[in-house]
Amino acid sequence: MKSTIAILLLGTVLAPAAVSAADLSVPLPAPAPIPAPTPMARWTGLHLGAGAGIASTKLSMSNRSVLDFYWDCAGPGPCQTNRYGSSGSTDGRSVFATLDIGYDVQIDRFVLGLGANVDLSNGAGGKVSVDKSVPGIPFPNGSAFQGSGHVGNGMTAYVRGGVLVTDTSLLYALGGYSVATAKLDGRFGAGDTSLFYLWSGGVRGRASATLSGPTVGVGFEQMLTDRVSLKLEYRYTDLGGLTATGKTSSGNCNCYVFTARSRTQMDVTTQSVRAVLSYRFDL
Repeated sequence: MKSTIAILLLGTVLAPAAVSAADLSVPLPAPAPIPAPTPMARWTGLHLGAGAGIASTKLSMSNRSVLDFYWDCAGPGPCQTNRYGSSGSTDGRSVFATLDIGYDVQIDRFVLGLGANVDLSNGAGGKVSVDKSVPGIPFPNGSAFQGSGHVGNGMTAYVRGGVLVTDTSLLYALGGYSVATAKLDGRFGAGDTSLFYLWSGGVRGRASATLSGPTVGVGFEQMLTDRVSLKLEYRYTDLGGLTATGKTSSGNCNCYVFTARSRTQMDVTTQSVRAVLSYRFDL
């Protein structure tokens, strides 16, 4: 009897342990897989691009001219000097194609880069005409001053820096230095043939040069694929100025001899917008 009771008590004690051991042998469910993070677009590397844009070019012109009148019998110096000044501006529109190359480095959420581009333009030009006469010296047959200018192809070297708005979109600012070809034609007394019977079309000065100056801008670039991006950009460029000078002298007419000197200055600023499609190399 006692042994039977002992066996029952031992079974009561060992039964929960056996159940627990059985529970431990059941495999636990596998943990749910953690989704892999979406990789960030890789902005580091070389990129080549091509695009087009529209430019508005402001040509600001000023003219300073001097007329010295001599009497044949009055000695070496002029007996009268007249000085004339005028100014005006005009805007020219142009379209251009652009080729762009650069290299970017991504640092966390920031992108820094170096680049250069060539703009091939149909040219922006315009004319300035001032009809005001010199006091006491009329210009009945034409304008006192006429100027025309033209700005052609250019190129820019730049640095840029921006922040990633999303993994595939970049907002940036840029600064650089630009050069562009320019021409200037300035005339004082243009078209007038009546002044002292000897004025033959006025004093003309021509000049051509490569202008240069700083460029600043802002832009937005969007990754379309892992290799192709599209950027939209605004730029402002100050190309400095160009000067054209001219000089002429009359013969003797009723004891009058005069010389005329003319200096025309043209300052050039440009605002442009462009769209550039780029291919990015994994370098």
